[in-house]
Amino acid sequence: MATTTTTTTPVIINYHTTYCDFEDNDNCGYNQSSRGVSKWYRGEGKLSSLTGPVSDHTLGTPSGVYMYIDAYKSAQWYAPQTVSALLESPVFAPSSSYCLRFWYNMFGANIEDLHVYVKVGGGLGNPVWTRSKGNSIMWLMGQVDLDSEYTSRPFHIVFEATSRSYMTKPTSTYKYDPVYHDTKGDIAIDDVLAYNTTCKNLPECPPGSLLRTGNDSRSCYTFHTSAAFWFRGHVKCKEENARSHLVAINSKEEQDFLVNIIKRDAALTAAGTAGFFTSGNDETMEKHFQWTGAEISNNATYTNWYPGQPNNVGAMQHCLLMEYPNADYQWGDVECDTAHPYICEVDLPNATHQPGPSL
Repeated sequence: MATTTTTTTPVIINYHTTYCDFEDNDNCGYNQSSRGVSKWYRGEGKLSSLTGPVSDHTLGTPSGVYMYIDAYKSAQWYAPQTVSALLESPVFAPSSSYCLRFWYNMFGANIEDLHVYVKVGGGLGNPVWTRSKGNSIMWLMGQVDLDSEYTSRPFHIVFEATSRSYMTKPTSTYKYDPVYHDTKGDIAIDDVLAYNTTCKNLPECPPGSLLRTGNDSRSCYTFHTSAAFWFRGHVKCKEENARSHLVAINSKEEQDFLVNIIKRDAALTAAGTAGFFTSGNDETMEKHFQWTGAEISNNATYTNWYPGQPNNVGAMQHCLLMEYPNADYQWGDVECDTAHPYICEVDLPNATHQPGPSL
């Protein structure tokens, strides 16, 4: 028989978070550095069948944005050579320490290294974090502590990505476009969070969240009564915790847990008349709903649609809402740019959510 225990995480508010999801055109003030030969680009969706990522990390949908370098676009003339692209953050205020967390994706034969520097004054110094020759289609989280030697003065974070590819002139006089060689691979970053504290001081769950330990998973949840568009709900969840995302409901036990929490709280019950956004959506393929926004998008092994749902009214309903309070919040599909309350979830170690068939 399934069991669930619930505890409330303590309120700990002693640090400030700076977050960038790169969704806006200004890239949160991150700029190309003139030190690099190549450059960073804004990317959406899967760039090719030979490289990653499949989608961004914030939303997990084709419309989500990340920053990347491309071995093809970075190709130099005549012989392979390592070239770099540098992306520099806005200035960070001094503090005794910082914890930097970010998501990265490195896939392809001809990418090389991803470095993180702390720029103090005009110099980069040595990298504080490095990964080489990554070969994972999944988003992975990077983390590094920065001590007062770096953070006692104003500083910038600099991401440097390198690749090695080249191009030659065509051998035929009837051709004019260059011939490209060794151009497989991208390096991408997304969801950069900087906290003015140490990494070990950050709570596992967001302050004030509810921790659920059940037979099927171990997660913490925060319930938001203020209404937001589906996209903005994802962003707010990411700001709470580097591993947070809009809730993905993977079992009846989890659905019942959420419903019971809502029904026991007057404010949540009142907000629930408008329904609660989840991470479910069918933006990638119509009628093929997925849970997105975590390290990898998952199909669901459990569904709880209200009769007649999903119905995609107006061919515009692509986001999954816990919609019907009188039916224990059975699900419906709604337009993503309508505003609703939402629930954030952090999957904790030993959670057993697994990919399964589509909704």
